[in-house]
Amino acid sequence: MINRLDDISNSLDNDDLDLEAAIALYEEGVMLSEECIKSLKSAELKISALKEKLDVLQA
Repeated sequence: MINRLDDISNSLDNDDLDLEAAIALYEEGVMLSEECIKSLKSAELKISALKEKLDVLQA
């Protein structure tokens, strides 16, 4: 996902894109960004749960 976002960013920096192509890439980038945010939130929840388990075991 991150590699594709990087590709999209580089493509949007290119002045050769027409408006429709730029909008399509932007939309794809927004969707990928949303997926990344969901993945990060999920990872945060897993880490929090693991940390809580560790805290209980150490108490």
